[in-house]
Parts: sequence; C-alpha cells; structure tokens
Amino acid sequence: MRQLKKIMFVAMLTAIFISSTYAKEKKAYVGLSLGQSDYSDTDSGLSKPIGYDIFVGYKFNKYVALEGEFRDFGKAKKTENLVETSYTLTEAGISVIGSYPINKVSLFAKLGMHSWILNYENTGPGFSRTGTESGTNMFYGIGADYEITKRVSVRLDYNKYELKLENNDKKYKIAHYSLGASYHF
Repeated sequence: MRQLKKIMFVAMLTAIFISSTYAKEKKAYVGLSLGQSDYSDTDSGLSKPIGYDIFVGYKFNKYVALEGEFRDFGKAKKTENLVETSYTLTEAGISVIGSYPINKVSLFAKLGMHSWILNYENTGPGFSRTGTESGTNMFYGIGADYEITKRVSVRLDYNKYELKLENNDKKYKIAHYSLGASYHF
C-alpha cells in the first residue's frame, strides 16, 4: 500500500507540473460511483455485493488522463454445507486513461496498478476462521462518460481486477460494473 501511495503522489506531482505548462488543457475532476462486483470467474456461489468508488483525476488533454481511485467492493457471501464464507475487499489504484471523444460522449479505456486488502471469514458449527491477504496487481477497464454540463458528467464503466494470493497461489478475478458522476474543475 505504501508503494502505491508513493506512485500516486509522484503521478499527481507530475500532473500538477504538466498542468502549469499546458494551462489551457488542464481539467481536474473528482467523482463517486456505485457498482456491483462479480466474483463468478473465481467462485460462482458468491453473492454480488454493491460497493462504491471515489476517484480523482487529471486530464492532460481530451485524450489522456491520470486517475486515482479508492474502491470498496462490498461484502461477498455464500453458504455451503452449513459453512458461511464472506469476503470484504478494498483497493486503491492509479491508472492511465485513454479517451476518444464523440460530441458529449467520451469512450475510454484504462490500465493501472492497484494495491488491495482482502479480508475473509469462514464460520460454521463450532468453528470460525478469519484471515487477511494483500497485494499489488494490474487492472484494466472500459467505459463511457456523458457530459451533462461543462462541469458535470455521468460515467458507466466496467473494470476487471485480478488478485494473486501469495499464501496459496490462488487468483481471484473480479469484475466490477459501476455508474457514477464526476465534477470537473
């Protein structure tokens, strides 16, 4: 997590420096989205929880942006043979976004790195086991922004995250669909 914070800090300083050079093209934004996580690539029995995302970004021009995010994926659960399993996942990430504007709509793709923390709990008759895993992996996504006004836009996006657990070499693949809004400065 510290490594990601350092990367985000350097990226934001770079954005500020570049913005002073290209003042006409600068466009910072902040936003919030709600979405649903799907763990079915990893475990088909898990619920699809609702989570949220807070993001902040900087558009260098109409085609390239740098974005930082914090995402809470919600709590995924399943019950099987009297054993309840639950996962809570949070992550902080940074990504480069490439956009293609078409009138008020801007299609985008992103590629980034994220640091994550996965807490899990297994409970059943007479036992309870908890644990935590963490790591840093890449993620990618696609989406579209619709400009309502010069300062407000709505966003629909799909992101794919992979978590590689070190303790058992298991990989979790999580899809996250979200709808949000952003305010541009």
